[in-house]
Amino acid sequence: MESAIKETKLILPIVISEEDWIIAQENFKRLNKGENPSEIYLEVMTEYFFSIPVSIISLI
Repeated sequence: MESAIKETKLILPIVISEEDWIIAQENFKRLNKGENPSEIYLEVMTEYFFSIPVSIISLI
């Protein structure tokens, strides 16, 4: 899976923060341990969903 992490980093067409990249690597490790991908996806999407309104409010 280490090679998958490197490949993903090379093909992503967007720039992500170092903190987000670390979180992505941790999630790849969780997948390697056999955790349910749906649970990981739900956690990630919930975190981003609730961070968007905060970001918009801080811009106002």
